[in-house]
Formats: sequence, structure tokens, C-alpha cells
Amino acid sequence: MIRKIVRRDTFGTGTPLYVIVLVNLALKLFMFCYISPWDKSVENSKIVIGDSKGYEQVAERLLVNHTYAPAKDTININTFSEYKATGYTMWFPDCWMMPVYPTFLAAIYSITGIKPWIAILIQIFLSLISVVLVYRICKLLFENSKVATIAALLFAIDIHSIYSANEMLTDTLFVLLLLAGIYYFIKGMKSDKIALICLAALFMGLACLTRLLVLIYPVVLVFILWVFSKQKFQWKLKAILSYALIFGLLTGVWSYRNHKTYGQWELTAHGGWTLLMFNTSLTKSKVTHENLDSIRVGFQKQADSLGYRKSKDIFAQSEIYQGIATDYIRKHKATYVLTNMQGCINMFLALGNRGMANTLGWTKTAPEGTFAEISADRIKQNFSSNIRESVLGLLIILIMAIQYMGAVYGIIKLIKIRNWMLLSLFFLTIGYFCIVTGILGNYRFKLPVVPLICAVAGYGYVKSKSENKKFSTQN
Repeated sequence: MIRKIVRRDTFGTGTPLYVIVLVNLALKLFMFCYISPWDKSVENSKIVIGDSKGYEQVAERLLVNHTYAPAKDTININTFSEYKATGYTMWFPDCWMMPVYPTFLAAIYSITGIKPWIAILIQIFLSLISVVLVYRICKLLFENSKVATIAALLFAIDIHSIYSANEMLTDTLFVLLLLAGIYYFIKGMKSDKIALICLAALFMGLACLTRLLVLIYPVVLVFILWVFSKQKFQWKLKAILSYALIFGLLTGVWSYRNHKTYGQWELTAHGGWTLLMFNTSLTKSKVTHENLDSIRVGFQKQADSLGYRKSKDIFAQSEIYQGIATDYIRKHKATYVLTNMQGCINMFLALGNRGMANTLGWTKTAPEGTFAEISADRIKQNFSSNIRESVLGLLIILIMAIQYMGAVYGIIKLIKIRNWMLLSLFFLTIGYFCIVTGILGNYRFKLPVVPLICAVAGYGYVKSKSENKKFSTQN
């Protein structure tokens, strides 16, 4: 598929797209070899950790026992301390994760054996399609190969995306499916083909079954189609209903599974835990300045008093968490909103070089993963460990600056020509992911919008170059 696409699409300079794809592959493989995930000690200390451990557990469970669910009788919350109980949800990873990524891992393991490094290697090669999709989306939106070339190049050298492809996390596969969903939606809208709209719904549904973040995102795409498509009312209605039906059926499969396994039609039990143990706890830390773990233990005690430990239903436990969180947020609305806004800013400014340096073996100190806070002290930490970590941070700043400055100029030019469709897609997509990501502020949560940032930046740089050339000619 990639070969067929890259042979046809070339830069204005005549350089084929595959050069950008190969650059991206070389950067990812260089990091892959440097990390050496095939080393068992690296796998245990750097790869299969945190959320990755949950995906790995479910994949192995699926491979061996042909079920996503754990053996429930082996987990007794009444033996847990309050602190340990705050992470009780993590003992049921099939209830807080979506099924596509562990299924992806299990499919690979069924052929290769349980070897996470092979899964990461396959993930790297799949990620190359995202570079091609960025190019293709830009060709659809701007009808300009130079814009598409610059956008693809900016995306290909994005260090956060390169590093993410070397992690055993959902981000890389999620971005690929999201981009495919956006590409076929725009293509179907421009070519008036409902079949492509249906294909877009299929990819977006798979993206949602990879990460629940995009559950409401189709509303953005439907708004774009309804407002900016030149088709008749009947065509729009048919396209939207077809899209909603396919997307709903796909996500409904997992909802039915949860109903069959846990007696609940909900897609995940993770929402209440995240809202209380992250969003609300971080908000309360701003109010009371208490230690985050102490705040979580306090909330857990409150949940226990409401019957959390007595319940056998993890979804009901999630609702207890959600009720406590909602009550606290209602009393501290302003702080919650401001903390979420700070999280959104942090998401776009976070460097992540400390965590990368730790994975690369340059430092033994890993940053706290709970909140990517931008502060004088945090900035100092990013550049105080060693030279390699500092250089990596500076390189990330340089690439981000190139992306953001180009995007700002591109937005200005799009406003001038009143390209409201593209501006709507850009701002609504960024706004959506800011809202659903909220308070956490980690660079990982920026990855879904990086392609659009690169697309608008590509347009900005092409317009800047053409205007400079015009100015030089006039003078």
C-alpha cells in the first residue's frame, strides 16, 4: 500500500514521498536499536511498565485463556490498604482499556510468541502509514503537493511521535486509525461517495475501540459535513446516518461484551477512576496543597464509606468515584476549570525529554507521570541532569517551535482567505482533544492533533515562501 502511494506522490522538487517515509523509518529504527527492547532487563524496566503492563496482561490472557477478563476470585479488595485500593481498577485492565490494542498484541504473539519487542517493531512499520496519510490529507485539504510535503516532513521528524512508536502504548496505532478515519471522511465528502464515509466510520470506530477519547469526536466531523458539504439535504442525512450506524455498531460490540461479562452496557469503568484519582485529586492539590497520594487515600476512604469495598461490581464502584468527583468539582468549579486550562497549555509545551532520557538510559531519574506541569522548577529539571538530556530538550523545543510558528502563520493566512472549513476542522479538533484530555497535560495527549498542526504549518511555510518570492521579484 505504501509503495503504491509513495511512487505516485512527489514533491514540487521531484523528490519522491518515500524519502520522507524512509527518514521517519530510520529515526524510529535508530531509537529502537538504541533502546534495545529485546533485552529482557530493558523490557522489564523500560517497556512493559505502567499502562503497558495492563495491555500485556490482557494480551497474554486473551492468547492463553481466550478471554479479556481476569480470574475474579483471585482479587479480594478487602485485603487492600487504602493506598493500594486507589489502584484497584488497575487489577481489571479489561474494564479500563479498549480491546483493539491488546488484541493487536495477542495476534502478534500468536505467531511470534510473547515478544513485546517484535510488537513494537511491527508498530513502527505500521506507523509509516501515518506519514503517508498526513501527506494525503493535506493534498485533499490544500490541493498543493508542496504543502503536503512540508507537513509530512514536519510530522516525520516529530520526536514525540518517533518516541511514541517505540513504546508499547496505544498512541501510535490510535493516531494511525484516527488519521485514516479523517482521511476517508474528507475524501468521501469531497467526492460525494457515501461508501468512503462508511469506511471512515469503520476506521473511527476502530480508533474508539483503541482509545475511548474519540467517542464524541464524530460530532466534529458531522458538523463539518453538514455545514460545508455542498450536497443536498438528502445526501447529507444519508451520509450521517450511515456513519452513525457503523460507528455505533462497532462500539456497541464492546458495550455488549461488558454487558455479557459484567452486566453493564458501559464501554469502560475507567471514567470514574480517572475523574477522581487524577482530575479531581490534582484539582484538590491546587486548593489544599496536600500530597497527591494523601488526597487519593482520603477520597478512597470516602468511597469506602459509600460502599465501594462492599460492591462486587467494578462499574458500580466507578459510579461511586464519579459521584464523589462530581460533588467536589461542583464546589470548586473555578479551580477545576483553571487547572484544566493549565493542563491544556502544558500538553502543548511539555517536552518529555526527561522521560525519554530515562528510557534511553541517560538518567536513572524518571519524572512523575501524573502531571506535566510547566514551571520554573520543572524547566530547570529538564536541563539540569546531563548534556544529552539537555540537548534532546533543546532539539524538541526547536522542532516544536518550527511546527507552532508555521501553524500560527498558516492560521493567519487561512483566516485572510476565509477558509472556514479547514479552520473549523483545526480548532474544533484541537479544542475537542483539549477538553477530553484536560488536566493531565502530558505531551502524549497532543499526538492526535500533531498531524493537523503540521498540515497548517505546511500551508504557512508555503505561503510565506511564495510571498517572499513575490516581494523579491517586485524589488
